[in-house]
Amino acid sequence: MDLNLQVSYRRAFYVRRRRLKNRIYLIHLARLIEIDELSSYVWLLCDGSRNPLQVAKLVASKFQEIDAGQAGALALYNISFFSERRLVLPES
Repeated sequence: MDLNLQVSYRRAFYVRRRRLKNRIYLIHLARLIEIDELSSYVWLLCDGSRNPLQVAKLVASKFQEIDAGQAGALALYNISFFSERRLVLPES
């Protein structure tokens, strides 16, 4: 699936985020998907108001210990990963 950089993505209403014992999970149907802090931040930014490039910029500014280019690439990778699994949906 190709990531459309021009549209905003929003969290799917049927996916929940939970922090349990210092780990972060997305819960989709009966599946637990463990994610890291950066991925969690990306998922929270997918609120339908920002396109993937805007999310990537915010991730790069928050995670300054990571090279900005790498942080942006990780943000785009996460949105693509979430989109393929229907954890985030493109705004229409």
